[in-house]
Amino acid sequence: MKNSLIKYILVFSIICCFWSCKEINASDNTTKAIEKIAENIDYNAVKKNILNSSETNIEANKTLLFNYCVDSIFPAWMGTEWDFNGTTQIPREGKIACGYFVTTIIRDLGFKIERVKLAQQVSSAIIKQYCTDIKHFSDIEKMIFALSSDTDNLFIVGLDYHTGFLVCEDGILYFVHASYGNPRCVVKELAKKSVVLASSKTFMTGNFLNPTIIKKYWKK
Repeated sequence: MKNSLIKYILVFSIICCFWSCKEINASDNTTKAIEKIAENIDYNAVKKNILNSSETNIEANKTLLFNYCVDSIFPAWMGTEWDFNGTTQIPREGKIACGYFVTTIIRDLGFKIERVKLAQQVSSAIIKQYCTDIKHFSDIEKMIFALSSDTDNLFIVGLDYHTGFLVCEDGILYFVHASYGNPRCVVKELAKKSVVLASSKTFMTGNFLNPTIIKKYWKK
């Protein structure tokens, strides 16, 4: 009986370890795969296509913008170096700070924004101006649970001293940001595995791709 119990515990531990490693590798592989894609993206062409694109209604435009962001805009920035004073406007050239990353993405998606002014302010200023359905959390697990149900949507998140995007794809929440932690560059990682997210005690989130914001700021 004792040997059987020990054997069961060992098997269970191996399975847990396997799935844990699988999740970590999945996150690492996501960023590496996107970085590879970035090399073949014509960023200027993408921005031009966004400005020339328009659907028949707001909801369709939300889908269009979400797809451009996930398929082209974010991938193009993967691997761009982070620096507290970084202000580059060109993906993978120069360095970028977290606030500038957020405001540059908003601008490159075709939204009217004071890129430099807002990048230098606290993240709440960006969220209050460019988001609706603003929420506050003090528990990362509750935040992830709340936002993971909103499939194919994009949020801006403000941490204690950091900011970035939370992307919900097929019920999975990812954190896309110019990371000051390793590897100190723009990354896309599983929100539940993000060391930077977990280090924050407070979270302020806002729904970015919504009819109100699209109608007010997009291609103005």
